[in-house]
Amino acid sequence: MSAFTVDRNAATLIAVLAVTTFVSPAAASADPRPYGTATCIQGLVWREARNGDTVCVTPAFRDRTAAENADPNANRDPNGGSGPLSCASGFVWREAFEGDTICVTPAVRSENWAANDATESNYQKNNPGSDTTGGGTWAAIAIAPANSAYGYGYNGKAREDAEKMAMDQCFANGGTDCRVAVSAPTGCMALADSPTHWAGGRAPRQDDAEADALAKNGGGKILVSGCTGA
Repeated sequence: MSAFTVDRNAATLIAVLAVTTFVSPAAASADPRPYGTATCIQGLVWREARNGDTVCVTPAFRDRTAAENADPNANRDPNGGSGPLSCASGFVWREAFEGDTICVTPAVRSENWAANDATESNYQKNNPGSDTTGGGTWAAIAIAPANSAYGYGYNGKAREDAEKMAMDQCFANGGTDCRVAVSAPTGCMALADSPTHWAGGRAPRQDDAEADALAKNGGGKILVSGCTGA
């Protein structure tokens, strides 16, 4: 099998691309979906209201949740009836999970409740037609130069399949000007990025593909690299 390594916000995901297995922090099982049984349908991402929160929501919903988490004392009234965790007038606890006391508007709380209720229905495992794995060997990487958002596709039966997966994931990750950086039916590929430019590289070996991308980019860092095919 072959490995696909992702540097996402300084954290690393290891995903096995070959034919059937893809290993991620959330799912280390033999499952062809990118994040195992917790893989969201296309266009949705994990909410991440806390570590391990795999409720599927839109990228904008996730961004709002991250902003709420970044300022946990916002909209509070420490003199309220619930003590230091009391919310100011017009705000309520978010309740995205049990014990969630982030203060938000009632509308935002209702949206989180609705997202919780829709958890199972928004997973690919319960929507077979939305599964993005294709049973082939083509892989691709896409990038949005404006904000360095990126996506990758794998197991495509044709180049177009893998490139569409990569583009869809790039847009789902917040990209607005996504484009395919590199694709291949076999071998290894990598994407290098820097503040002003990016470049894709290919080679038979993963470390050589990373070196090729860095050389073409004139330095920078590797955002994602991997290998596909037998």
